[in-house]
Amino acid sequence: MASGDLTSKEYWDKTHSDQIFTREQLTQFPQFPWMPVVLEHLAPYRGQRFLELGCSPGQVSAMICGQIPMRAEGVDFSDTGWLYLKNLETVGVTDAQLHRADFREFRPGSLFDVVGSFGLVEHFEDSQEVLDHHDRLLRPGGLCVVELPRMRGLLWLHKWVFDRPNLRKHNVGMMKVDVFRQFAQRRGHQVLFLGLVGGPQVWGADQGGPAWLRQLRTGASIRVKRAVAEYLKPRVRPAHPWFAPWLLYIGRKPV
Repeated sequence: MASGDLTSKEYWDKTHSDQIFTREQLTQFPQFPWMPVVLEHLAPYRGQRFLELGCSPGQVSAMICGQIPMRAEGVDFSDTGWLYLKNLETVGVTDAQLHRADFREFRPGSLFDVVGSFGLVEHFEDSQEVLDHHDRLLRPGGLCVVELPRMRGLLWLHKWVFDRPNLRKHNVGMMKVDVFRQFAQRRGHQVLFLGLVGGPQVWGADQGGPAWLRQLRTGASIRVKRAVAEYLKPRVRPAHPWFAPWLLYIGRKPV
């Protein structure tokens, strides 16, 4: 675990150990309202090279490449990296390449047409440094796609009450539009999309402590989720800054 990392290889080995998805799960994605925006902007890059940083378990790459055929490659340092290949095979992508490495040390022979990450950048203290690695691996004119959960507002409160250990593994301070606007300005990207996505949603419950406490927290967390779904969702507009659970950035590197 390097200085500035909020997680470890062992954490990801455990977290992703059983994440094998069915074809139905990988071809239907109502849980990710940002996916249609990503697919729209990736359509012109059909058939080109797409690299996912921190690619295990490959769920998002499989969702994308199942809709838009691309030459899929992923880089990941965890022992569960093989899940990337397994989940891509489920949607018919049998020629994907997996690079076993820390993405910060990854030095490919050539640059990529699309570089993306999905739930990666928020696990580091220096968000700009991690974003710079996306740009480093991207060819001029290529597309940078970054999606991350946004644990602010209601979701931060839910995490603080029910899932505090996991909250500490996330850099909440960088989950802001201004962080990505600064990145785009430094690197000269043309911003194609930058904003909050999704309506009220909460997830996660602390699994630590004795069984009775875990059960109590899980039950309370489920009741909060139901309240959000039944009361808030119909009443709160999507992308509301107090409730939006995702942030999405799509930018084009200058030629």
